[in-house]
Amino acid sequence: MPSLGGVVANLKSDEWELRVDGLKQLQALGEGATSAEGRKALAASLKGEGVADLVTKQLRDLRSVVAATACRCAAALAKALGAEGTQPLCDAWTSTLLAVVSSGAPKVVQKVALEASQALVDGAAPRGNASLFHRLCDAAATAKAPPARRAACDLAARALRGWEPEPALGAAGDVVVARARDADGAVRKAARELWLALRHAGFRESADRAAEQLDARDGKVPLELAWAAERVLDAAAARGDAARVLALALPDLADAAPPAGATPRDVARLDLQRSRAPLCRVLAACARRAPAAALRGALPSALPPLSSAAGAPAADVRKAAVDALVELYVALGDALVPKLKLHLRDDQVKLVGMFVHKRAATKAAAAAA
Repeated sequence: MPSLGGVVANLKSDEWELRVDGLKQLQALGEGATSAEGRKALAASLKGEGVADLVTKQLRDLRSVVAATACRCAAALAKALGAEGTQPLCDAWTSTLLAVVSSGAPKVVQKVALEASQALVDGAAPRGNASLFHRLCDAAATAKAPPARRAACDLAARALRGWEPEPALGAAGDVVVARARDADGAVRKAARELWLALRHAGFRESADRAAEQLDARDGKVPLELAWAAERVLDAAAARGDAARVLALALPDLADAAPPAGATPRDVARLDLQRSRAPLCRVLAACARRAPAAALRGALPSALPPLSSAAGAPAADVRKAAVDALVELYVALGDALVPKLKLHLRDDQVKLVGMFVHKRAATKAAAAAA
């Protein structure tokens, strides 16, 4: 069994191979601590000897093999040390792991960083860790990078599903209020799942209060009803009725478009009252599933309101419209470009094309791996 002193010496080395060896040795030490007293002693040593800070440094290493090994080591320690030892690990690593998840690191590093974050949450079960939950809520509400906000919401929901209920967990309602109207669709979806987890965990009062705040703030359809309607439409499209859902949604999107000559202030006010973003997301879902013939037939009705939405003042409306246009491009190919140029500015056409090519490159890289 390796000694903690040898681990520290390896982690301080300038040679990346020795640091990788040190991380593997540390993982073995954690997995070898079988008794509750042994786990507590190792957890205390990790903090007292500065090992946790040394691992944090390896998590940030630009060499992917070092960062990935550090993430696997963190995950293994969280599982091995259990509830007795996760507190110092959470304090040291939570923020760094979320930063890695949202960074430009290789996908494999981001994946193991997320797995390590999940292991920290799972390791605190069943009693939970109020400090960790506070950190997750703070990151979900304030992080600048959308992937970090999404991951923090997902982890907070995971905690609600796996930990024993305690009053501190009700703070997730504030996160729902902060992220339910996020400009990033994946973050909005994570906020919905967090809201559902909050209700299912027994914090119905906190969940209802969050919904009431959002309804009062935005003056829209009640949040619970709006989310339910969007999920029903998406499910209908997924079950082979995409062409029918598309035909039903197009008139509503056209009706929601601001009148010609409306000022930017008027457009923003109208979008607050009746946002076009959910309708654009429904169109994107239909474009992924409807037959090409149905999509081509819908273009004369779809492109004018989508082009209007792509220039909306609200970021969530613009993003939803561009996502729908990207899905149409993917489904119909380059033949769509001349039609896009009739309705969009040149920079908007380039933006849609950039997202399409980026998706193709990502898909090709995943297939090659």
